[in-house]
Amino acid sequence: MRIRETLTPRNTLALLLPVALFVLAVQPVSDPDLWWHMRSGQWIGEHGAVPTADFFSFTAAGTPWMEHEWLANTALYALFVLGGLNLLSIVAGAIITATFVGVYRLSVLRPHLAVFTTIVAALATAFTWDARPQILTMLLAVVVLLVLRRARTGRLRWLALLPPIMWLWINVHSGFVFGFVVIATALFGDTLEAVLASRFGGRVPPPDSDTIPSRRYLAALALAGIASLALTLANPYGVGAYLAPLGTLGNRTIPLYIAEWRPPDLHNARFLPFAALWLGLMVALAFSRRRPALTDLLYVIGFGYAAWLSARFIPLFAVIAAPLLTRQVAAWRAEPPASAAPPALPPARLARLNAAALALLLLATLVQVASTLLRAPESVARQFPVGAADYILRERPAGPLLNSYNFGGYLIWRLYPDYPVFIDGRAEYVYGDRFIAEYYDRIWLASGDWQAYLDRYGVRLVVMEKDGALGRQLAQSPAWQRLYADDTAVVFQKRAAP
Repeated sequence: MRIRETLTPRNTLALLLPVALFVLAVQPVSDPDLWWHMRSGQWIGEHGAVPTADFFSFTAAGTPWMEHEWLANTALYALFVLGGLNLLSIVAGAIITATFVGVYRLSVLRPHLAVFTTIVAALATAFTWDARPQILTMLLAVVVLLVLRRARTGRLRWLALLPPIMWLWINVHSGFVFGFVVIATALFGDTLEAVLASRFGGRVPPPDSDTIPSRRYLAALALAGIASLALTLANPYGVGAYLAPLGTLGNRTIPLYIAEWRPPDLHNARFLPFAALWLGLMVALAFSRRRPALTDLLYVIGFGYAAWLSARFIPLFAVIAAPLLTRQVAAWRAEPPASAAPPALPPARLARLNAAALALLLLATLVQVASTLLRAPESVARQFPVGAADYILRERPAGPLLNSYNFGGYLIWRLYPDYPVFIDGRAEYVYGDRFIAEYYDRIWLASGDWQAYLDRYGVRLVVMEKDGALGRQLAQSPAWQRLYADDTAVVFQKRAAP
């Protein structure tokens, strides 16, 4: 009887969702910034302090640097020490799985439509999946939405969780500003909802939720927001921690050179799930019999606009859009959520078949995850200058070093402090617009007088992609000799003057 109660078709489908998400989310590390994140975490652990100025590069050494992801970076390094890159991949997969299980819990029409929309939302964000602090912003956004949903239905004690959640968020990723945007939007939208209900009564169509925000809830939410602001000041940089993300959001140069900050290109297949989610939501809003809650409508307008401006914001839109889509379809169909009626128990034979299917999927998951992790060293060597770093550490050629932007994080991990890098992924926080623009022109495109640019910084050692523009120029220059090359990177050194 217990198997029949547990493994109904509905429950089996719901159990399959986190398994499928985990299989998709566990991937070899590929983020070029992971390496400097870990090196920073190591430095913080060794010194018992957070950095206030750059020391990883020689071009920006001493420049003020706010390491706003200090807590996440310390955790990344600790996980690496405990289990290497494979443990980082597993933990990242677990965080992504937990995120979209939360999205599923925010949805109605479970499990059928909610499973489908959750997977579409997950695929819309897949290009951001990696062991990086950014995935914590996606998870914490869902946690905040869950807290607000519980509190709106009268369980006000949940709001006590907001201040510690926001404190954690501000110390792991600069995306914490969106947590405050979500809270402020909820306070404004729900207050407006309550005003409309009290002033116009039945003349205003009800929202997709029958619960009208109470004054008690609105006061508690405002108090929780103020407490969150006060508690988040308890970070290593105080008020300064609020300035770093605002500077990034207002930067117009970053989208020119960093792909994930550009608008989504629908010619690229990885953005098609985002387009499908957007289109499905627009259709559901147009044909639903109930209007969305004003707060949800504000979320869609704000985060939807941000997602079309920059692919970086697609994850925030996706975790908001999927639950709203299921609620609007539920109203469109004029049916109660499927979870409202207790499911009928399946025959014992069907329950056993469900158990067998679940067991087979779990076994396939173990095989797939193990296969993915076994391929991890090969994937790292294919993407990062592993051989070039080995050669430099062995032969010790003279610097200073010029490196590819995408190699900077890995070279910090392998070569710091012996060879400070020229540039790395902290572009918006350390190097500045002018430096990045000139680097892109002279080095990435190898246009203009690139040799004078190298001479200005005294560069004598270069590590670049094998097929990069500067690599081709250096290969043809008699002033430079090639010391090392493989399928990923090439190392050049400047010849001594005669």
